[in-house]
This record gives sequence, C-alpha cells and structure tokens, in this order.
Amino acid sequence: MTPTPLTPDPTPSDHEARRVLRLWRLQLLDTPPEPAFDALVELAAQLTGLPTALLTFVDDRRVWFKAKVGANGLSEQPRNDAFCPLVVDRGEFLEVEDATRDPRTANLSQVRDGYRARHYAGVPIRLSDGTVPGTLCVISPTPGRLTAEQRAGLARLAVVAAQAVEWRVHDLQGQALRESLSTDHERLAQIVAG
Repeated sequence: MTPTPLTPDPTPSDHEARRVLRLWRLQLLDTPPEPAFDALVELAAQLTGLPTALLTFVDDRRVWFKAKVGANGLSEQPRNDAFCPLVVDRGEFLEVEDATRDPRTANLSQVRDGYRARHYAGVPIRLSDGTVPGTLCVISPTPGRLTAEQRAGLARLAVVAAQAVEWRVHDLQGQALRESLSTDHERLAQIVAG
C-alpha cells in the first residue's frame, strides 16, 4: 500500500482556526529576512551538523520559511506536502530518522523527488499563550538520528525563536503607538498654531 501525503483536515477545528488567526496577527508571513531568525537557523545547522535548517510558519495552506540554510531557493511548500505540520499539529518534537520508511512522510514530494529529504527533526515554536505558529527544523538527505544533546539544543533554540517572535510583535506594537502619538502631536501643533 502506498502512503498518502499529509492532508489538512477539510474542516479545521476551532483550535486550528484560532492558531492560524494568531499567526496572521503576528504579521510575519512574507516578510523579508531578519538577522535574529537567520542566526537561529545557522546555529541549528551548526549544532546538528545537518545541511538544511529552517524556521517555518504554518498557515492553513502552506509552510513558509522565515529563515533558512540550505533550502535550495525554496521559500514555501504546500501544507499537505511538508513535514512541519506534523510538529505543529502535535505540538511536540518530532524526529523521522528515515522518511522513506515512515508512512506519514514517505510520499512527500521532498522525500520522493528533488532534494530527497530522509532525516527530519523539528521542534515547535511555542509562544507564551501556548500557540504553535511554526517550527525550527533540520533536514538531511541521508537517514540519521540526533543525539540527546542535539535534541535539547534544538529545543532551546526554539525557545529563543519564540521569544524573538514575541519581541518582534512588541516592537511592531510600540512602533504603531509611536506613530499614532506623533500624528496626534502634529494635529495638536496645527490646532495650537491656529
């Protein structure tokens, strides 16, 4: 029997709808590269020795790469043809030592074609409210297994990624407040000037 690709639930749960709404409100999707996120994927690749590291965000249709090392020019994948939704849906670390032998992943295009991803390890990026908007993951074209130290290090990097996401949101909110105050100040100055 041929494994089928991962498919999203045709009627998303309330939990999933809230998760995706929270992701959209983060205003991260389709934004340019940022040094903090780039540094995290570089550290993940160095820590694990694997050639590909990604910081991803998973919406209702796709997995978008905010930061990447070794992803061969890719910037996103369809949600139903990617590893990362498994991590987001479960909300916990996932390692697939040989994707060709795992029925959840054997039929993914990146396993069958092109890059030939074989080893995947991903950890959820969990925000302070419990939302999991995405993952920090590493991938290799050869089967493998992370050490306990590498798994723990990847988990620590995901905590830093979550903090970076939340700091970014606070910065955006602060910027919006400053812009609003500046506009109010200009209006007041115009009124006073007559």
